[in-house]
Amino acid sequence: MTTRIVKLGLALLSLSLVTACMQRPPARLVVMAGQGTAAQISQTPKASIGEPIVSVPEYLDTYDVLIRTSPFSLKADSNLRWAEKPASALARLIAENGIAAGFSTTEPADYEILVTVERFEPTREGIVVLCARWLVVDARNRKSVMIRGGDTFYRSVASGPDGRIAAMEAAGRDLAHEVIRSLPSLKVGKHR
Repeated sequence: MTTRIVKLGLALLSLSLVTACMQRPPARLVVMAGQGTAAQISQTPKASIGEPIVSVPEYLDTYDVLIRTSPFSLKADSNLRWAEKPASALARLIAENGIAAGFSTTEPADYEILVTVERFEPTREGIVVLCARWLVVDARNRKSVMIRGGDTFYRSVASGPDGRIAAMEAAGRDLAHEVIRSLPSLKVGKHR
């Protein structure tokens, strides 16, 4: 009886070791890096902007790096995962670009930036597509100051294991730069 228990234990141990060896390694976490641009010093004070609010379609609200495989299907990259969800990463990139352009981020903010991402994915053709629209709202009276819609950014995917992520990061930086560049000469609020 004891030898049967020992044999069964060894068999289970062997089975678990074989199973563990056959599992693929965990996915590598990746992050969209900013440009590392130091904030420019502006002689005239610029308006303050709140933390950008970025919304994405539900299928993009994930840590999975998704790849468009056909007009109707997406596939998660089994080797890569986002360290932060794309909406959070894009909001961070926009805020970093705002600071670099001389906008402050003090609260209460003079203006809020609302971004809606409609599509953000690499395609099987080797291109990353990012479609977005945005709105700038006066934080005091909630009126729209500027509306921009339908901008699409394309980035070619370079070869190599990190080509897809580099292209997605570049498209995210393009969006962040364009959002901040499109801000009109916003006036500093008097409600502080």
